Amino acid sequence: MSFTWRAWCRCPVKSLPKLWRQGICMVFFLRHNSSNCMAAWSLIGVYCVLFVATNITNKYVLSVLHFTYPTLFQEWQTSVGVIVLFVAANRGFIKLTYDRSALLPWLPAMMFFVGSIYSGSRALSKLVVPAFVIIHNTVEFPAYIVGILINNQAFSLANIASMAAGTFAAILTWVTDPQRDEGSYEEGYFWMLIYVLSASSFAIYSTARGSAINLSDVEKLFYCYFFSAVALSPASVILGDIVAAREFPHWFLYRFYIGCILSGVLGAAMNLTGICVSRCPSPSLLSRLAIANAKTVLILVSLAIFEGMFTGDFALSVFLGVTAYSVYTVTKTTSNTLATNDVGEKLEIERHENT
Repeated sequence: MSFTWRAWCRCPVKSLPKLWRQGICMVFFLRHNSSNCMAAWSLIGVYCVLFVATNITNKYVLSVLHFTYPTLFQEWQTSVGVIVLFVAANRGFIKLTYDRSALLPWLPAMMFFVGSIYSGSRALSKLVVPAFVIIHNTVEFPAYIVGILINNQAFSLANIASMAAGTFAAILTWVTDPQRDEGSYEEGYFWMLIYVLSASSFAIYSTARGSAINLSDVEKLFYCYFFSAVALSPASVILGDIVAAREFPHWFLYRFYIGCILSGVLGAAMNLTGICVSRCPSPSLLSRLAIANAKTVLILVSLAIFEGMFTGDFALSVFLGVTAYSVYTVTKTTSNTLATNDVGEKLEIERHENT
């Protein structure tokens, strides 16, 4: 529910002088807005922490412990996600409905989701985190362009320039990676390309068809989790992961089980928190920058935890990618805000003309 100055001025203090009444209303208004602002920033802070923790945990399990069986790993993660959402629904924290008629239109998105988590897991197991993050930033660009073309979404030349710079930085990151010539890294970049295509297709389909599908964001996430858990179960047999996993040397290592449990729970909590953040009314520029800078924090934390080979050219490419994504976030938020203000001004003018 949104609160405005006029709403707060409908307080039962009309018997007081006008100046006093306005002062009291202003106090209530500021208190309410400050509490809402603190709650929103707390939610954003939780999301940023979960984002960094989830990706660091995934990288640890995939690269340090070398659990490179993506069908098993993602089947576990999505199964935990199903359980977390189901328990949250039974406890009344979220609402889930089981509408079979809405599943068929959402089926392409669920297939793209499976492709994205599988390819993303394989890419993250091979690549260093900075390269993964910089290329991951480009996932948003195709969906934003589709939104401009289909939904007449506001944009500016700065938007286009920042997207071009971000794409160029992703290509430079691949070219300047000092470990690119290694076979595993070439495979990692191949799967990163598949991930970008799958995740972009998921975002584009959600942009183009998401509003027409009679499912809430939480329900869409639940069905994506459920479909992935079901689809990856036979895939683990067909692709041979369930047989190859017998040679995994850390089945009796407690850190492996702690990492897997944390990976599933943190991933589900991060996605739920992300949905809550997306529902915040008119997110500010600072909040979007905070979310964007969570990726920068992830890069810095990964440098302190994981080993890797870096050169000056590679570091410059990563810096260009981080800067371009921050500029894209600023220009996108500014364009949307200006468009919203223009629409509000037009509606206000029409209202005055009608009265």
